[in-house]
Amino acid sequence: MAFMSSFRITGLDPEKFKDLFARTDEELVAGGARRVVADKTPGFPDRIEMRDLNVGETAILMNYTHLDAASPYRSSHAIYVREGAGQAYDAIDEVPDVLAFIDVHNAKRGCFAARVERAR
Repeated sequence: MAFMSSFRITGLDPEKFKDLFARTDEELVAGGARRVVADKTPGFPDRIEMRDLNVGETAILMNYTHLDAASPYRSSHAIYVREGAGQAYDAIDEVPDVLAFIDVHNAKRGCFAARVERAR
């Protein structure tokens, strides 16, 4: 059994979402997304910078396919991406505050393996 002594967490690539912010609200809704303005914090976790938006910041709420496989393991969920997010979060051996828990999936097929929670 292999033992992993370090881990790396990365946010999503902001380039994948850049064109969304030029779309009208009607175009976003037609594509299954919507523009939102954070009215509280926490509550709007950006998946690029891995932080909660500040009150007044704008984001797109959308469905994101994070395990794009033509199989029963295909998986997607709702995410927020902050307008203007410039650089994806990238850190080794650090868990950003916005992550309350992490669901772990097996690498080969992608099936759910376990939940990781902060020890308090």
